[in-house]
Amino acid sequence: MSLIGESALSSFFQSLFEKIECPEILKFAREDQVLADIRKLEEILMGIQSVLEDAEEKQLSNPLVKMWLDKLKDLAYDVEDILDEYQTESLQRQLKGETEAGSSKFRKLMFNPTMVSKMKEVTTRFQTIVDQQKDFELIKRNVGRTSSSKVCVRPPSTCLAHEPEVYGRDEDKRKIRHLILSNDASDKNVIVIPIVGMGGVGKTTLARLVYSDESLQQQFNLREWVCVSDDFDILRITKSILESITKKLCDLNELNQVQLRLHEQLAGRKFLIVLDDVWNKNYDDWNTLRSPLMHGAPGSRVIVTTRDEDIARMMKTIQYHNLNCISDEDCWKLFLDHAFDSGSVADPKVEVIREKVINKCGGLPLAARTLGGLLRSKPQEHWEEVMNSEIWNSQGDGNNILSLLRLSYYHLPSHLKRCFAYCAILPKDYAFEKKQLVLLWMAEGLIEQRDDQHMEDVGEEYFQDLFSRSLFQSSSTGGFVMHDLVNDLAQVVAGDTYFRLEEKSSKQEKARHSSYIPCRFDRCERFEPFETMKHMRTFLPLSLAGDMNICLANCIPSYLFSKLRFLRVLSFNHYKITKLPDSIGDLKHLRYLDLSYTCIVTLPERTTSLCNLQTMLLKGCRDLEKLPSEMQNLINLRHLDIQDTSVKVMQQGMEKLRSLRTLSNFVVGEGNEVGITALVNLKFLRGALRISRLDNVANASNVRGTILLDKGRIDDLEMAWEVLIWQVDRFLFQTKIELYLRR
Repeated sequence: MSLIGESALSSFFQSLFEKIECPEILKFAREDQVLADIRKLEEILMGIQSVLEDAEEKQLSNPLVKMWLDKLKDLAYDVEDILDEYQTESLQRQLKGETEAGSSKFRKLMFNPTMVSKMKEVTTRFQTIVDQQKDFELIKRNVGRTSSSKVCVRPPSTCLAHEPEVYGRDEDKRKIRHLILSNDASDKNVIVIPIVGMGGVGKTTLARLVYSDESLQQQFNLREWVCVSDDFDILRITKSILESITKKLCDLNELNQVQLRLHEQLAGRKFLIVLDDVWNKNYDDWNTLRSPLMHGAPGSRVIVTTRDEDIARMMKTIQYHNLNCISDEDCWKLFLDHAFDSGSVADPKVEVIREKVINKCGGLPLAARTLGGLLRSKPQEHWEEVMNSEIWNSQGDGNNILSLLRLSYYHLPSHLKRCFAYCAILPKDYAFEKKQLVLLWMAEGLIEQRDDQHMEDVGEEYFQDLFSRSLFQSSSTGGFVMHDLVNDLAQVVAGDTYFRLEEKSSKQEKARHSSYIPCRFDRCERFEPFETMKHMRTFLPLSLAGDMNICLANCIPSYLFSKLRFLRVLSFNHYKITKLPDSIGDLKHLRYLDLSYTCIVTLPERTTSLCNLQTMLLKGCRDLEKLPSEMQNLINLRHLDIQDTSVKVMQQGMEKLRSLRTLSNFVVGEGNEVGITALVNLKFLRGALRISRLDNVANASNVRGTILLDKGRIDDLEMAWEVLIWQVDRFLFQTKIELYLRR
């Protein structure tokens, strides 16, 4: 279950602990005589981790604690970079065939002094952090334990209407009403109807609308409303329902007695109960709570509101209702209701801000209501100024929108907090793909390693969890998007770690991840801010317009590679570049390289020295005819996309890339070139696979074995020849047909 107050840094620290215990790092630590420093660092980290939850809560009320956490996060990044250098050095030595006894003395001399110095420096900085910690009186807690005080608590809801008018919910009300009155929806006496949607979309308002419907009131002997919120205390909720029915305080404090009393009150009676704002995902807790509710008369109904799709699935007895945003017109009407007493525009000039209001609110009723209330208290001549301000990014208590949405963030487990914060690099209205985001998370080290699961599968679980909590939404144009206010929330929680090139920041030097919208021609001066951002990990141009004809000054790749030595994610997607400098081989931390739809003709041979590289995207590079010759050195490569390129043959050693999950096109060579049998070792291939130039297969019996039959996760297989179909060996053609049938 997701716990409030679980620090975003907690999973970061856990990943550092795992790296410290890595055999390669411990080996180098002994060799470089820094093992004592590493053990001291580990001890300091464990001490700090015990107060992280308390610090995360106190940072909202104490700016000094927030500054302390920011320093801590910045230092944790530096430590991870150092540990990553140790692991990379070990991998590179393995690739060169160097043993511990026979390693290069020159390399060792160059490597040791720098690493020893860096490790001592971060250990000293961490000790300073510990000394500062004493000033904040932070409380030690068991890691993973539920916070005793809530960081951000939503006010309790009531069944009484707050809105002068509810807009855009007639159809939603009709559907819920139908489910309530339907007798054939289930053979159970009591039906549970969840309403699910993102924070602020109006779930409580819809439930209140149904609850207050006079025609429905006559259908039930009892109607009760309980605000559950984040504290899913079964005893408290059960007592609340009981006290609401009896109109008396319950002095019982033993759950069994309270549930028996509630059972007596509900047995044989037809009731409507609303459980508003449910967060708990524990099925046993839900089973216990609903036990006395299941004895009502036929036709009894329980309405549950929640932001979490998983909770809706767990609780439902029939299909749950997914609540979407309201229309622009309804959003404007709702805004006017709260901006003016009468709900009508007192001044025609107000129409001028109509488009801005609609864009800011994005169909979210909470946003329209809050913005209307905000402008209501200000003279109309200042409204334009307010609409152009940065109120949406404010962390102050007056921002009810983000305060409420922030509750969604604080309910995330630590690992999902980091993944969600990373989404701050995504521009508003940017439609992203699930696989794209998962691969970026992998590259940044945000996905935990599990022995029984591939990282990609774990990442998909993370994605689905964020989607089910309504932090991601399906896009009408395909893919996924974040609501503008959710995007604002991501920026707030990410802080100075994330930097968008279009926006100016006074603390750019602390940034680790950056994105920007490419211009038609990007010149050197645009990238001057990177001069001070030495530890940048993400360089990610993101086009909102799709396939653009965009150009990049020739000097920029060399400039970036010399400044940003810690890059893990590098993209030049859609830029009309034709080559990369050899210095790309110096980016030893690089995990993700996207050159899709560029004009690249060849890749530097030094690209294959990037032993940490996980993802290489070359889709649409139509001028690219061959891959670097030492591809087997990319021992961590998991995804290679060469779809729609001119690559004519696979390089020797491809069969050694045993970590490959994605290979969009395997080009069969002829003679001494790489043949189809190289696919035997690539056991983890998944998704789409194209095998081309099958006419180069000299012996059809080579296809007869387990080349493809042990690759059960390939779900889209394409096989291609460059000869007429009637010229193909009869057995080979038959094999093609059989493989299609198996898929």
